[in-house]
Amino acid sequence: MDMRAPTRAETTIIEEPQIPTYDISGSASLMDEPRRLQGRSRITFLVFCILLLGVFGVAGHFYKEWNSLRQNPQTFSEEKTKEVVARVQKLIDVPSGETPVLATVSDTSNLEDQAFFKNAKEGNIVLFYAVARKAYLYDPAENIIVEVASLGSNEESQ
Repeated sequence: MDMRAPTRAETTIIEEPQIPTYDISGSASLMDEPRRLQGRSRITFLVFCILLLGVFGVAGHFYKEWNSLRQNPQTFSEEKTKEVVARVQKLIDVPSGETPVLATVSDTSNLEDQAFFKNAKEGNIVLFYAVARKAYLYDPAENIIVEVASLGSNEESQ
């Protein structure tokens, strides 16, 4: 056994890990911060839940409307016809006791050679009354009657 004293090169120094130090003089504000964050997160959560409920409510309403329209598409058509007839009746006398057939003008280039459609625009509505043999060209954007025509019968044209 060698009893000599160790040399400086052989000596190992073990350093203890440094423990971080904190200033605890302002500890009250550090303790309150989680409570403030907790309050904000509750408010955020409540706002999110309210918005989510609103989205589900609107989606449910539109689904209900879509489903009823899918089951009975005739109802939508009838309501639209009644609405247009009511608006036209305020402007001109229309035949009573008869439901007109509605047609929407979508392309005026095909109708240029017909006198009835001379002033027609895209989006205008034509109301055809078959029994009364009348046609009305209605502009819903300007709420005016553009043209009125009497339809001839097959017997007159032969």
